[in-house]
Amino acid sequence: MATIPFRRGVAVALIALSAACLHRLPPQRLATPLPISVTMLEDRGDETFALPDEVAARIGQDLEERNLVVRALAPEPMLGGGHNSQQRFATANSNSGDAAFALLIETRVAYYDLLEGQYRWVVYAKLTASRRGSQLQPAVDESEIPVFLQYAHQKQDAALDAASRVLAEKAAALIDGFIAPPRNSSAPNAPVNPFAPPTPQGGASVESLGNIYFVLLDRFSNGDAKNDSKIDLKDPDAFHGGDLQGVINELDHLQKLGVQTIWLSPVFATRQEKFFGHGAYHGYWVEDLTRVEPRFGDIAELEELSRQLHQRGMKLLLDLVLNHVAFDSPLLKTHPDWFHHQGSIEDWNDARQLENRDVDGLPDLAQENEEVYRMLRDASLAWIDRVHPDGFRLDAVKHVPLAFWRRFDAEVHAHAGPQFVLLGEALEGTPSKLAALQRAGGFDSLFDFPLGFALTDVFCKGAPPERLAAVLSLDRLYADANALATLVDNHDLPRVKSLCGGDDAKTAQLIEALGFMRGVPAIQYGTEAGLVGEKEPVNRGDLFEHADARAYQSVSQALHLHDSLARLNHTILLDAGQGAVAIARFNDDEAAVLLFEQKGGAAPSLDLASLAPSARADGPSNFVPGELRIVRLHANVPSGFASLRSIPSSRELAFRFDGASEEDLAGDVFVAGAGPELGDWDPAHAVGPIASGGRALLQFPTRSVVEFKLILKHPDGSVQWESGPDRFIFISEAPRPLEISLAFRS
Repeated sequence: MATIPFRRGVAVALIALSAACLHRLPPQRLATPLPISVTMLEDRGDETFALPDEVAARIGQDLEERNLVVRALAPEPMLGGGHNSQQRFATANSNSGDAAFALLIETRVAYYDLLEGQYRWVVYAKLTASRRGSQLQPAVDESEIPVFLQYAHQKQDAALDAASRVLAEKAAALIDGFIAPPRNSSAPNAPVNPFAPPTPQGGASVESLGNIYFVLLDRFSNGDAKNDSKIDLKDPDAFHGGDLQGVINELDHLQKLGVQTIWLSPVFATRQEKFFGHGAYHGYWVEDLTRVEPRFGDIAELEELSRQLHQRGMKLLLDLVLNHVAFDSPLLKTHPDWFHHQGSIEDWNDARQLENRDVDGLPDLAQENEEVYRMLRDASLAWIDRVHPDGFRLDAVKHVPLAFWRRFDAEVHAHAGPQFVLLGEALEGTPSKLAALQRAGGFDSLFDFPLGFALTDVFCKGAPPERLAAVLSLDRLYADANALATLVDNHDLPRVKSLCGGDDAKTAQLIEALGFMRGVPAIQYGTEAGLVGEKEPVNRGDLFEHADARAYQSVSQALHLHDSLARLNHTILLDAGQGAVAIARFNDDEAAVLLFEQKGGAAPSLDLASLAPSARADGPSNFVPGELRIVRLHANVPSGFASLRSIPSSRELAFRFDGASEEDLAGDVFVAGAGPELGDWDPAHAVGPIASGGRALLQFPTRSVVEFKLILKHPDGSVQWESGPDRFIFISEAPRPLEISLAFRS
């Protein structure tokens, strides 16, 4: 692929939509220059063109500010064929030579309408980037950039030039996600090795939160009847009277339970009336981010709650809603230009719709508008100064552009200090995507939904324990898996007891397993009272009069268990297979092992005493079918468990296809599964084709579990997944390659 000259030019005179101008943060700068290959193109119908020189120059300038040496690659015709982004990026990446990074920028420009004498255009942009040698899927940013032009004769090139600053910011934000040094590094310009494995990002110590307890204010405790307004306890969609004073009154109860951090649902002024039968009692339909909702109390009570928590050595997280406002919010009339006005999300796999359209019809804020950004930032910083929380829980982060999060997160930390925790909520079940989001957005932590789904699948729904092992095996993709917030339910999902079919024993096992896991556990209010409910609003019941001694004991024991394991900051899979799993948490001097065997499983032969010289176990260390067992281990010599950190890094696994021929199956056989090696369950990135009698050889980390299935790709492009459950294989330690023979299950 030919390299084209990289030239700077002068942009044509035009007026860009001021809302699209993103504030420029000081760039993350490499200490030594590294090459980046950049392919920038525009699709016009069936043809593909290089971006105008002026636009390319502006993008290149932002990259060069990071000490990157830009190698601009020409968009040859093969890149334009079919407009297949994955194929394009694979081609561009393969032609990047020894470049440390590869970046593909695809654009398409469309005329929108004439509005108040100006011509509105939209630049559709998709940016894809990766770091050479990374195990993660490429980082992707898709967006629609609106621009206004003054004159009718201005066309696509003028629109691209108007959008060039936003394109440059987005390109820089993607690359910053790969090169950003730890926030608390004493050497911010230290050399960055782009091929090194992930390392902790530093900054806020999320583990300092200990454990988190979510309080849905309106449903927790009614401490002040004077602020009750139109409450109806019989209506699950009405306000029920819970308030800040109620939380203050229950602090003794919460501290006795073992709670260390309270995550408070949004306290801000919210919609008062129902919207098509649905109420705003939950607080997520914010109308004014600068005021406390009077139904919940006042600013003095919020300050008092913070003061009392800190007196007790506990912490406070405030819940911020920065993606949207309430239905019919007054802001829609006073500031209509602050919103996208593109309707509700229809395709939840379309990244542009996720960011620019309404979630469940809630008006979507245009965070790229500088006025919107300042409003959201200033209100947030004001709460830090007034109430002194220890962090923010950030709602719906994947519905807000990453460029916003990088700027917002950086400015919050600059204002509140590096210890201030930013915990993002992204309902994402794929570890690779979650890990990429955490890096690119600058979050201290995200909720670990992949692990939560695996825990409930295993302990409530009877899935093989290898399912849990497979998810933990992907911890290698995170900067630091210990910094994730673990959970098994929340206010948007079925309650944990309902997930377990009302079975108290299964629920207790699940909660105990959560207490064992790495990360920071987040418990939903009412779990300790045995509340149930599968869908909204039933899963958001009142805690006022409920009590359940068994559930209380289960939650309390799990929280104290997690606290006792806080020193054990390494996690390793000891064994898994045939319906059983053994997981260890350890440091150099002590360890704890979770043992679980399904009824009907076949427990592995496991000698826990062999993990360290003369190790001794507190209690029995054998598997018991259907019983969760946690065993504490102690080494009789200093640093006795240190050898667990020096396990051989990887082993070859060969997938051999020995089933019917491709002709009989009418398609090509591929392997798709969890993790970047197998395409993260995406058929487009599956491994293959594997001919009959042939095999595919891949590298996997030792002491990990691979979860996968076979798929057929038919000549017409359709994909057929094999029947039956997912397959699992444990990658044990051995010098020779591991090989498995597979037949397609029709």
